[in-house]
Amino acid sequence: MQNKPVIVAANKAGHVINVSKKNEDYGFIKLTQDIIVVKDTFVDRKQRSALLTGRIEVLQSMNLSGGDEIQGKIIVLESLVPFARVNQERDLKIAGDTNICCSIGGEPIFRKTFYVTDENAKDEFIKHDNSDEIMTAKQDLLVMEKEAAIAANADFDNEGIIEENEELN
Repeated sequence: MQNKPVIVAANKAGHVINVSKKNEDYGFIKLTQDIIVVKDTFVDRKQRSALLTGRIEVLQSMNLSGGDEIQGKIIVLESLVPFARVNQERDLKIAGDTNICCSIGGEPIFRKTFYVTDENAKDEFIKHDNSDEIMTAKQDLLVMEKEAAIAANADFDNEGIIEENEELN
């Protein structure tokens, strides 16, 4: 199975280099890659993204444009040790829409994507052990969605629509 190449992404303004809001000497370039994922017997295509960070002049010297293909790949690394010293919660592995952090032995799992030039680099995943908590949160979300749909239907005024249509005739 062949993954697609890593692509340089342009922002809405068409720029490739995004300047840091905290320090204008630094910035980042967003990279994307479509990959094939096989889980059990199901095959799907997913898009990964990673940031290439550095000093603005170095990023500029790379002379990249939106849509350029570059060598390498984007991998996922998971760890029980935070990747960042600051804003560690940004890299927490969250289970879908549940807002529940995946954990093992009560310790949070951190997840981050990285652009690497080593074609042999592999994803490193950690299997969480708080599935019961996640399943409960998913069931709670389904109940809330169902209740919201029922409430929306109850608010729907068929008579008002029929009366408006009769007035138009």
